[in-house]
Amino acid sequence: MSFHLMWRGFGSYRNDEVLQQLDLQASIADITRIFTELRIDYPNTPIVLLGESMGGAIVLRIAAESPHLVHAVISSVPSGSRYQAKKTAFKVGLKFLNHEHEQFDIGTAVVEQATADADLRDMWEGDSQMRMKLSPSELLNFQNFMGNNVKAAAKITDTPVIIFQGYSDNLVKPMGTIAIYQAITNKDKDMIFIGRAEHLIFEEGQFDDVIFKGVLEWITRHTTPLVQAKS
Repeated sequence: MSFHLMWRGFGSYRNDEVLQQLDLQASIADITRIFTELRIDYPNTPIVLLGESMGGAIVLRIAAESPHLVHAVISSVPSGSRYQAKKTAFKVGLKFLNHEHEQFDIGTAVVEQATADADLRDMWEGDSQMRMKLSPSELLNFQNFMGNNVKAAAKITDTPVIIFQGYSDNLVKPMGTIAIYQAITNKDKDMIFIGRAEHLIFEEGQFDDVIFKGVLEWITRHTTPLVQAKS
């Protein structure tokens, strides 16, 4: 059984007057409510969260704040430490001074940094679930959230975590992801660097059988004892 969760401000939420605003803390509260209900209906089913980029940061935050709800976490490139961060901050700052709630195209630049593959850029930019425009206030809230990732990771004391980072990532700095990994206090943690990988490792068409089998083996290793103990 698997679930694909959508954050506020993305996908169909973009057309909702209340939920179209990017709100990561509210998204975490949404997910927490969902998994609280799942725990009632499926008390013996292990729950493993996988998130990438912003989603990678969110699943780590859930493990930090609600460790009783999840059994393991797979987090890919969760760091907010980005290349060209000063250039982006200057642009957002100017927009904020003039029109803090007016959306502008930030997604095109992000996609260009995320991959050098022209076909992938076209596919991501044409994805109806993508959010290419955000307001300066949303971007500032996003960066504040991402800036607390290391502090949040330090609260993960019991949940097993595996973190992925593409070494060819031109968007997120590897050292930022390493800092998050080092902050996790639970010793049951792993970090995988993939030399050829760009920013999105688990996006459709980006991962191969080696990555898939490795992740599946890690999940099995961390959930099988739980299932056996409760059966």
